[in-house]
Amino acid sequence: VIVFDNPQNYVMRIYSKWGELIFESRDIDFGWDGRINGESAVAGGYAYQISFDARDGTAIQKAGTVIVVR
Repeated sequence: VIVFDNPQNYVMRIYSKWGELIFESRDIDFGWDGRINGESAVAGGYAYQISFDARDGTAIQKAGTVIVVR
């Protein structure tokens, strides 16, 4: 686990399998709860993108898939 102290310009986005943006947060303490428009997301894979600037100014970008299991 890599820990970044006080990241700046933090953005997390979650996308449906069709590429539709279903969640966005600019608050590192506010993550996706597995809901889409207040309803539980269907089981399956959802793409995520996380980007922020580290304390030294380095732009960090991460992407992958989160799996929802019901």
